[in-house]
Amino acid sequence: MGLPIRFVKADGKEEKDELEAMKNALLEMRVDGVAAGAIKSEYQKERVDRIAHELGIRSFAPIWRTGERLLEEQCRYFESYIVAVAAEGLHEGMLTRKFDADFVKYLRALKTPVSLHLEGGEGETFVANAPFFKNGLKIREWRKRFDGARGVADILSLS
Repeated sequence: MGLPIRFVKADGKEEKDELEAMKNALLEMRVDGVAAGAIKSEYQKERVDRIAHELGIRSFAPIWRTGERLLEEQCRYFESYIVAVAAEGLHEGMLTRKFDADFVKYLRALKTPVSLHLEGGEGETFVANAPFFKNGLKIREWRKRFDGARGVADILSLS
């Protein structure tokens, strides 16, 4: 897409800290809109909508409620990686794993059901390449942190 990448780090670990960091970054960038990656989660979409409303900018959710169709397209056309896990059945070995059809098959087979899009707090993904990207991102270095129940894969270097 040719847009600059901006990493924003929240000072604290609470939701209000994350939202404040996002709000400040959007103010600094002087954008007139923000896009949410929410698919099914009212909670995620509402957070972005609320910040946009407070800033007087537009909020878009282009993949909102696309469900199974999006899941198939994500596996086929996107290069996505698991960057956080926090659900029973999702272990340290899942961190940095590619989000693909085999991963979705694994999720479907779990005894404790999880959102196939990992939207219920079960995990997070990072999209490294997609058809609308001008250039794909290459992840050069990761750092995994896992406490036995949940974990994060920090991206330390991109190219």
